[in-house]
Amino acid sequence: MVDPRLWASLPFNNRNAWIDFTGCFDLWHRALAAKVAALTGTTYKTYPLGNGVGTDWLHAVQRQYQNAAAALGIAPPPDLESYDLDQAGDFASWTFTISQTSRTLARAAGLE
Repeated sequence: MVDPRLWASLPFNNRNAWIDFTGCFDLWHRALAAKVAALTGTTYKTYPLGNGVGTDWLHAVQRQYQNAAAALGIAPPPDLESYDLDQAGDFASWTFTISQTSRTLARAAGLE
């Protein structure tokens, strides 16, 4: 399983890195959902996160994190969708936040 801490260092404006990230991100979330189901007996709605395009994608990310947190019985995630990923500062903040929030989910699910 990929350590989500790596996502904090995703380079800005690098299309190949973004494509690699979104594919790994989607697979990571599928593995998380399977682990949560095995651990809690609860399944939750997941979204296709492999394309990484647009505000609808960020909304799907937000909903997926909310669903996972609810299934694990932990606090909901911070805002993950009000970022402009075309801006370097927002991108850096988002990648750091998604990294840390993913670690929280992974620890709660026993993936760390």
